[in-house]
Amino acid sequence: MKNEDSLEGENDTLVWSRDFDKHSYGEFSFAVVQANEVMEDQSQVETGQNATFVGAYDGHGGPEASKFICDHLFTYLLSEISSVYCWFLSLLLFVS
Repeated sequence: MKNEDSLEGENDTLVWSRDFDKHSYGEFSFAVVQANEVMEDQSQVETGQNATFVGAYDGHGGPEASKFICDHLFTYLLSEISSVYCWFLSLLLFVS
């Protein structure tokens, strides 16, 4: 992560951005303007061959819940998609 200069030209640690690697569907980045010194929010960008997952999780009252979601939601969604895909394939094989 890199800190960007504030609009007034001064280094502001509560305003920052992050660039991601180039992707076949374009370039990705995000910018953050923090209201507090302690970062309670979490965000993630996961890019794949056919999809991009973007998550922004608000940490009302502390970082624990947003950190948990950031660490687990995408993995959970992938496992659920995989389960549905396997179920669909088995259904197709059963019907044929």
